[in-house]
Amino acid sequence: MRIGLLHRGFRGCKKTKKEEGRKQKAESRKQKAESRNVMPTSSLISVAEFAALDSLDQGRVELVHGEIISMSPVRLKHSVITARLIFYLQSWINGGAGGLVGTELGFILAEDTIRAADVYYLSPEQCVHVGDHDAFGKVRQR
Repeated sequence: MRIGLLHRGFRGCKKTKKEEGRKQKAESRKQKAESRNVMPTSSLISVAEFAALDSLDQGRVELVHGEIISMSPVRLKHSVITARLIFYLQSWINGGAGGLVGTELGFILAEDTIRAADVYYLSPEQCVHVGDHDAFGKVRQR
């Protein structure tokens, strides 16, 4: 039995100049995009400081290790998948499971990190701990 490896653009062990150029351009674009997504802050901020900012209403942002990161708009495929997940989860909840389903809620993951969930489900037990409807969700460590 012979086992072979198929690889697009495979030319033996040597990489072509075109492949190297493409990789360098892709890496450069990635670095530029990452640098644009970080909002400059003079110092790192906490969850409490982040929650008090007025700029939260100006667009999608997350707090990651004390830095404010702007989020790009989602694409069509992401939006369709999110909508389907919410539909199925809501149908399950309506069938008697109980709880709460939603999208884009910011969850506090650490004292300096809030990430927005594309889709979330909170069990009835977790809903009891939510309380304030204007607050971020909290992820409890087990």
